[in-house]
Amino acid sequence: TGSTLRARDREFKQVLRDDIWSQVWPKLSAGDFRPTLYRVLPFAEAAEAHRLMEDSSVLGKIVLSF
Repeated sequence: TGSTLRARDREFKQVLRDDIWSQVWPKLSAGDFRPTLYRVLPFAEAAEAHRLMEDSSVLGKIVLSF
């Protein structure tokens, strides 16, 4: 899922930035958030990564390594 901030006013974006800076970054720095990785594939297997993304049973991130 995603979000578009383009239509939001400057004040909203500043509040969001400040909230992320004060609430999210400390948790990221402390290692409290860890992404769920489904699979890491070499870039040469990008087609396989796309096939996996189309499968709705995949839980977690699919990462391409270079």
